[in-house]
Amino acid sequence: MRDHTTPLFRQLAAAGVRAPTLTPGSDVQATIFNITGLEASTGDMRNYVQNFVIRCTTVLDQPGAGGAVIDWDKMYKAANGIRLFSPLLGEPYPLAHTRGATLGHIFQVVAGGYNYPQPARIQVAAADGDTTVDLYYILPFSFECFAKPHETAQFAGFFDQGELEFRFAAATAFDGDSTGALTKATTTIRAWVEYYPSPDNVIGVPFQFREYIVPGNSTEFVLRGVGQSSGLRGTAPGAGLIMLAWLTNATGIGLAGADTAAVPTRIDIPWRSQVSMDTLDPYFTSLRRMVGKRVGPAATVTTAALADSSGWPNTMAATLNNSPAAAGAMFVPIIMPGREFETSKAQKVQGDLTVNMGFSTTPTGSSRFVTCELLEYTVEHLAVLARAMGIDPDSVEPAKKALRKNDPDNRKLAYTRTVLVPTEAE
Repeated sequence: MRDHTTPLFRQLAAAGVRAPTLTPGSDVQATIFNITGLEASTGDMRNYVQNFVIRCTTVLDQPGAGGAVIDWDKMYKAANGIRLFSPLLGEPYPLAHTRGATLGHIFQVVAGGYNYPQPARIQVAAADGDTTVDLYYILPFSFECFAKPHETAQFAGFFDQGELEFRFAAATAFDGDSTGALTKATTTIRAWVEYYPSPDNVIGVPFQFREYIVPGNSTEFVLRGVGQSSGLRGTAPGAGLIMLAWLTNATGIGLAGADTAAVPTRIDIPWRSQVSMDTLDPYFTSLRRMVGKRVGPAATVTTAALADSSGWPNTMAATLNNSPAAAGAMFVPIIMPGREFETSKAQKVQGDLTVNMGFSTTPTGSSRFVTCELLEYTVEHLAVLARAMGIDPDSVEPAKKALRKNDPDNRKLAYTRTVLVPTEAE
């Protein structure tokens, strides 16, 4: 964490077991961790959640004859979905919007300051045998790409009596990558919470990652209800949109997009005043400058092609020699947060948003878009949350201009955390 020291950690248990196991089968299997005993304070300081982390350790059995090498970046689809529930906040991470592939390759990477949470492992060999695979999934509540990473962190007490659910995919999840490959026992799931103490009394900015599925065979895509809560409680309509990406069907990654990034030929976004461009190159070159470094592993390249041929947002198998908008990209980065992004500068959107795209061949399958949306709590829900922190809402004033609707300059701090400061009467 850029502006704090090493956080504190609390391991979670499922039915009293810290390292529950399962045997992969023909269907999805759920492991539910109970969030209890998470300390609300450390000394005279309150604790704030930075991340929820899940470690999945499974065994991948290759079939031998007929099998194929499997790149590590194809493995995040071992998670069918992840759900986080809080009695006070609702579902910051609903199953429908937190698939293993989107969380593994987009959400946690962006929030991690454009870093994966683990080093790249070697490929799983095609030879017959068992390979132990560790996968880490982070549900972020702090964003390393923000100027103030903890702008979105939430008070630890909000999660008391909550649940963290991990759904492991069917044993055949990797059969499309290597015919006959199976995950098997013993698969172990562990989970923990990262949190940090702070002397501040604050309520973090609520946010949500969302996935929008839009019917195919079209060049006009309408994202319905942007800025409406997908599971969070007590939020007002409207959102600060900090990320928008069109998912691809990059081989083996599991993002389930409509086609490759080489197929779109133009994008225009009326509500963003982005006129039509007949190339997608600027979106990728802009992201490259924003990231400022390599993310993830390079593929094996020949002496004749010692190029920067892969690395996020491309797959390990990607080979790029010309345009960065190539078939190996996992998504088209339409809107992305820059390094040191200030949340107050997020563009506010609300309702149905249209994205117009052109294609060399129009995809017939549904397109998938993912977003990251900053929200605002209502004044009424802020009072509920303040009470949960042990603070009388009548004794404090929310120091956030967005709550002062008569302030002509209230937009500036719309998506900044709410600081609970004592009133003059106190």
